Amino acid sequence: MKQKQSNPIPAPATTPYIAYVSIDWADQKHDLCLFDPETEQFEYSIIGPKPEAIADWVKG
Repeated sequence: MKQKQSNPIPAPATTPYIAYVSIDWADQKHDLCLFDPETEQFEYSIIGPKPEAIADWVKG
């Protein structure tokens, strides 16, 4: 019997979220992944290790 695989990202019509953000936090740099459920596109970024870098990323 086949098991049904679940999709980790909800379909655009069913999600109440505008975006999903994932951050890989490290001491030298932080890798970010932004997913837009409406367009189903991913955007990848790398920011510096200082807290201000996140604020700058969010403003951008």
